[in-house]
Amino acid sequence: MTRFIFIVALFALVLNSCQSDRRRYKFAGVWDIDQVDASYFTNGELDSNTVTTDLGYWLLEDNASDIGNRFRYIYEKPAPQGHRSFMTAAGLQDTDDECLWYVEGSNKDRFTMRKADPYADAWTVYNILKASKRKLVLQFIIADGNLAGHLKYKEVITLKRN
Repeated sequence: MTRFIFIVALFALVLNSCQSDRRRYKFAGVWDIDQVDASYFTNGELDSNTVTTDLGYWLLEDNASDIGNRFRYIYEKPAPQGHRSFMTAAGLQDTDDECLWYVEGSNKDRFTMRKADPYADAWTVYNILKASKRKLVLQFIIADGNLAGHLKYKEVITLKRN
């Protein structure tokens, strides 16, 4: 009986770990940046909006190095100013930087990118709005720091696989 309980517990543990890996594998691969919709706000009111299509691609490698999941990107045309600003703030200046990505949150609903340097304290966190085999829609927002909490910047990025 003890042997049976041990086998069932081991099976449950393996199954649970495979499910979390499956979610990560779902994101790994080459993603074309289909669209970046960047909205800029003043006092919480929409000031301007920029839509950039066919920007380039993201390469999300799964366990590609001993430090984790490597993130690389290639932009084939200029990215919206807001997008460049927070990528730079997170230490993701160019594709040669060693950057990492991972999915987190209680519902695996946040996509995080950060510099691989263990002493770096900046990262970029997207909310996952939609995730399927062929399409990934992420949202990033910046609110002002005062008590009003007005939006300053909102970005929705749509990634597609070939």
